[in-house]
Amino acid sequence: MCIRDSYYGVPLDRSEVSRMFSELLIEALGSLVNGLDEGDIETLIEFVNFGDDAGVAFDDHGAQNVIFDILTGPLEEAVARLETFEPGGGEELRGVRKMLALAKRFNFNVEAYEKRIPV
Repeated sequence: MCIRDSYYGVPLDRSEVSRMFSELLIEALGSLVNGLDEGDIETLIEFVNFGDDAGVAFDDHGAQNVIFDILTGPLEEAVARLETFEPGGGEELRGVRKMLALAKRFNFNVEAYEKRIPV
């Protein structure tokens, strides 16, 4: 609850903001189905954190559907490539780690992926 909400005692209707934030999130996640981009993932993490801090409820189910497609598609492919590389992995490794952090935020158990990526 926002300070202003409790000060005036009037609950704010954030449903429209929630709908818009969710649509933006799902659309942006959809672009990751074609490949993981570390910068895009970092921007999404910041966006989700901003929404959480502002008290905006995301459509977790919609986001989870797209994240599942990412985990079973481009992320799985990236993890398979990383398993064959020397430790370090560069940008792809950082992108995978960020995507796993975002997936955790939306209640995915990513432990199996984390065990497969280089340290």
